[in-house]
Amino acid sequence: MHRALLRVSLILCVCTIISFYRRIDELHRPQSRDSFLEGGVPASNKEYFWDKREQSSCFHLDDICHGDDRWFYRHSERTTSHQPTITYVAGNVTLSHGYIDVDNRFYFNVSTDSKFATADDRCRVSPTPFHMVVQSAFNDMMGEFYSRTMLGINQWMRDYPTKRSDIQMYMHIVEEGKQRVFEGHRLFLGGLPNNNKFDNFLSLIEDQSQRCQCFQKLVFCGYDLLNAPIDTIPSSGVSNGRDDTTAKIFSPIGHIKNDKIGCSKRSDGEFLRTGKCFAYRKLRRDLFETYSKKDPNLGAKIFKHRRDILVQKRLVDDDVSNEEVGNWKFVGLTERKYRRKWLNIDEAISFCDQNFIKQRIVCTKVDVEEATSPEEQLLLHRSLHGLVGIHGASLTQGVLLPSHASILELLPWIPNYLQGSWVQTKHRPTPLGIIFHKTDLNHVGYGLDRESVPLCLHVNRSATELERDCFMNETKPAPTIKKFRWADRDFNVDPSVIGDFVSAFLLNNNSICEDVRDRAEQKEFVVYNAYCRYGNDTRFHVEHYYRNSTS
Repeated sequence: MHRALLRVSLILCVCTIISFYRRIDELHRPQSRDSFLEGGVPASNKEYFWDKREQSSCFHLDDICHGDDRWFYRHSERTTSHQPTITYVAGNVTLSHGYIDVDNRFYFNVSTDSKFATADDRCRVSPTPFHMVVQSAFNDMMGEFYSRTMLGINQWMRDYPTKRSDIQMYMHIVEEGKQRVFEGHRLFLGGLPNNNKFDNFLSLIEDQSQRCQCFQKLVFCGYDLLNAPIDTIPSSGVSNGRDDTTAKIFSPIGHIKNDKIGCSKRSDGEFLRTGKCFAYRKLRRDLFETYSKKDPNLGAKIFKHRRDILVQKRLVDDDVSNEEVGNWKFVGLTERKYRRKWLNIDEAISFCDQNFIKQRIVCTKVDVEEATSPEEQLLLHRSLHGLVGIHGASLTQGVLLPSHASILELLPWIPNYLQGSWVQTKHRPTPLGIIFHKTDLNHVGYGLDRESVPLCLHVNRSATELERDCFMNETKPAPTIKKFRWADRDFNVDPSVIGDFVSAFLLNNNSICEDVRDRAEQKEFVVYNAYCRYGNDTRFHVEHYYRNSTS
């Protein structure tokens, strides 16, 4: 109890300090409008997006080094060097990120006068000119990372392009115990114009005990940058004198801001239907453009991956032609090793193959946790025509499917006495499903029922209160509640649901919008995003056939 009160007191103290800094920052912040918003093009004297502090959540530092367990500036002959006194403060991440436990190993504190003219003699200067740290809330979760980090940083990097070889990227994950950079992170970051080298920002701090390294520019994106009185900033310990009266603090915020995106996870269905949220379409297109440039042989590798699936299932011979492989369609069913495991996935695949192999449609498992490289994840998904999975991170790579492909998002069954209704929405996309909005993909949802939950099977279904007591049991010897929360619960899926999805959206090549809507309604699917045609029109359009919130 005492520790909890101490933690709350500490958070309130930090929040008070941040609020104080914000008031001071307003007094120092320039009031002029930025030409990026007014004209839609970079100002003539600005070359990099991180210079545009007024409208972004990015900033940079020049000629900065880390060694001997501290940060300091390298002496620079450039008159335009940006080397302020600056420190990192985690701030109220409970409000911005939704959690309290922050990783205290991340530190950053440097003074303007902490310059060493001799740094060049003892510190290695990175040959890569720009090192960029990206941060957002929940960026350890793939769907959140795609929406909160990738969406904003992609827009900035495309509007203000630099050479791919000039940028190296790092992730700053605020929450304690969540520091792993997954292959999915590397895959999506690899779709940005950079040098294909990625790491956790802690690698710049913890791995440098035996060496010193300097960076021409260190860029931070996903932070608030505020002015603060110099006396309130802790000394870097490098020198005693200070040249400035004003210092900076930077703190993590929920997402990388960009005013051109025009999308919000919290927008209602009507706004999404009629608004101009095209950023996810652009991000998807930009990723594939970069993947193709980085690997000109990507198309051939995709055909080989499809061939390997058919050969493994003994449906074709090893010498099958690309033309024959091209006659098949592939549907992936997502598999997870822990939390939200699809318990009867083998049964679903068997049902799918038995019913659709004659129509040259084959089902296969997709397990991103087993993929050993970003390329393997890319091939796993780019080879598919359909993807099925429970709401969550395993569907994020669905954005990698080819044009006209279909994604089925299984919506967990959640009774009204538990939280989680946001993952069941049918009147608008789910928080994960928004990533498919206005893309050239078909995204549908299906609500699972009580039969999908493999718990308390001995309780009579009509005994509502007894069933609730069983689900919510928190006592030993067999507590159920931890297994019952939707985010942790394993599930079953009636194989006929997979059959209905394949029949309605992959076997049937009719892409007329009204027919897509009708087929979905007949099988109780909600169509979040349809890439379809109107009548005899050969052009494809995007439609959204949401259902009301009670359906």
